[in-house]
Amino acid sequence: MGEAVRAPAAPEARSRLPIGASDHWRGDLLTRFGWVLFAGGAPLLAFAAATMSLHPSQLAACVLALGSGAASATAPRLDFRARGLLLVLALLVTGATLARYGGAAAGMLLALALAAVLAAVVFGFRGGGLTLAGSAACLLVFGAWQRLGTTALWTAELPVIQAWARVTAAYLLLTGLIVLLVSTAVEKVERTLAETRASLADAIRARRERARAEEALRANEERLRLALDAARMTTWEWDVATGTVTWSGPIDVLVGLPPGSCRGTLDDIRRTVHPEDLPALEASIAQVLASEVTEYQTEYRVRGTEPVRWVEGKGRVYHDTSGRAVLMRGTAADVTARKRSEEALRDSEERWRRISEATSEGIAFSEQGVVTDINEQLAAMLGYEREGLLGMPVRECVAPADCARVTEAMRSGRTGTYEHRALRKDGSTFPVEVRARSLTVAGRPVRVTAIRDLSERTRLEAELRRRETLAAMGALVAGVAHEVRTPLFSLSATIETLEAKAGTPSEREGLRRLLSSQVWRLSNLMQDLLDYGRLPRLKLTADWMNAALRGAVEGCLHLASHAGVRIAVAVPDGLPRIPADAGRLQQVLQNLLANALQHSPPGRTVTVSAAAVAGPLPGLACRVADEGPGVPPEDLERVFAPFFSRRKGGTGMGLSVAQRFVEAHGGSLTAANRAEGGAVFSIFLPDPDGVEDAPTA
Repeated sequence: MGEAVRAPAAPEARSRLPIGASDHWRGDLLTRFGWVLFAGGAPLLAFAAATMSLHPSQLAACVLALGSGAASATAPRLDFRARGLLLVLALLVTGATLARYGGAAAGMLLALALAAVLAAVVFGFRGGGLTLAGSAACLLVFGAWQRLGTTALWTAELPVIQAWARVTAAYLLLTGLIVLLVSTAVEKVERTLAETRASLADAIRARRERARAEEALRANEERLRLALDAARMTTWEWDVATGTVTWSGPIDVLVGLPPGSCRGTLDDIRRTVHPEDLPALEASIAQVLASEVTEYQTEYRVRGTEPVRWVEGKGRVYHDTSGRAVLMRGTAADVTARKRSEEALRDSEERWRRISEATSEGIAFSEQGVVTDINEQLAAMLGYEREGLLGMPVRECVAPADCARVTEAMRSGRTGTYEHRALRKDGSTFPVEVRARSLTVAGRPVRVTAIRDLSERTRLEAELRRRETLAAMGALVAGVAHEVRTPLFSLSATIETLEAKAGTPSEREGLRRLLSSQVWRLSNLMQDLLDYGRLPRLKLTADWMNAALRGAVEGCLHLASHAGVRIAVAVPDGLPRIPADAGRLQQVLQNLLANALQHSPPGRTVTVSAAAVAGPLPGLACRVADEGPGVPPEDLERVFAPFFSRRKGGTGMGLSVAQRFVEAHGGSLTAANRAEGGAVFSIFLPDPDGVEDAPTA
């Protein structure tokens, strides 16, 4: 944790310490030395001045030394080098002066020696050596300049210079030894202090790093605790030898048990396990303890919880050198929510399986145009095994002609129902009806499609159309036969009578008129059949309304007068100008008017009206309403069928032809009964340009 504490540097690396590495203790030493020099030297100087005859230079040099000591003692904030240099120079000057005027006295030697030792302390060995050489030079030069009074015995045998040379050599030897010892001691002290300081700094740094690591550890433990709480999880450690289980959090509270249910032993854990899950748990533990397996995982239900709670245990086994399991560490998590989701998913899948098996439709799931799941019905429909369709692109199951349309529907996420042709494995195609819906499952877009095989429906529809065609043809033939048989019978009887020349001339004239009317009836019937059987050619014009209405009303005035029924026209201005065939629509309106007049009691009114229609499908509506009995409800669905008529003498083709003409215009003709009584026939013609500022119906 953190960096290791650094070992002290080797002695070789610290053999020469930089000056100033330990300023504090040198400064204290100079302060104390200055006080000692001043306090000890002042009395001695006073005693010497009183008892001895001192030269003024000697007195001045001693005063300089005492002043330097006092200055060094009273100026501790001054750099110790400056104070040391001041003291060394003062002592050298004092020693040289005493050597010049006092001879080899103890004070002179002490001053010079102190200067060398003090220089060694302050400036190191080199400084001490230089000062020693300087003090020896002062001793030799200034001592030889003035003969020593205490060396009278030496002068008898030797010259003064030789005597001072020997004194200087002895001084160098003794003082050099002292300087060496002092500088060595100082270096050792410096080294010891530096090592102590480095060790202390390393210890402080290590302690700080340890504190930071401990703080980071506490923060990590807090984050881990929050994460475990959020995940409903706790950690555990099991000492296999003692059977003790240590938890990072209360497992009993986590899984819904009373506090204290798990006190820290494996037996406590066993008591919380559901009886049906206990054998599997013990077998799992025994397996990892008896084998070299290191990973452990199990799930079990908790006894005594309602609803049932689930716990998932994961761990790792640690073995000793002999391979015996000695420790297990891991996590225990409340996975009740996950188990419920899995159970709900299984139930949902089971429901889906039952539904897919029960339905006759094929059901497919696809992602990005690739089949991900289908039911057996769809696989059988396409002629594949179920597994053979999984992973297959959807377009490979679609007829080539419809591939583009189906691909576009999937790309756009189109929903609803549409039809196309599917492609079987054998290459054949068949019609299907598709209902698709887009869903989002686990954040991914999934398309669900229900496919219904329309082959049988298509076959039945074709058969129904064939039968309806045959039935219509049969009805048409029967109607034509019925309508033609009556006029033919009349024609035959009339011709026979005329050929026999029976009757009076007036009777024969009546027969000729009857013959003419029956021929006219057959001609109209043939024309109606032609109009109904072929698509009419339309001569479109925008100004057809007035002409068609006027022609239809004028054509029915005689019939209205004979029936005693009034015709009312209600057509506003500003109706939409919809292109139409005026002749065909006049025929339609006249047919509807005649029908209404024939079914209206005398004294009533038949109303012809028109109005614009707004809305999603704008257009024009024309209505013919009567005040008669109306159309019987059971006849409303077949009133436009060919040859259907309740009126005596009617062919039953008028309304069929009218509907045919209206549908040729893209419109519709419908029949209904009014609430106030009577029937109403409505013509609707769509307007592709819309309705603008027109009265609405």
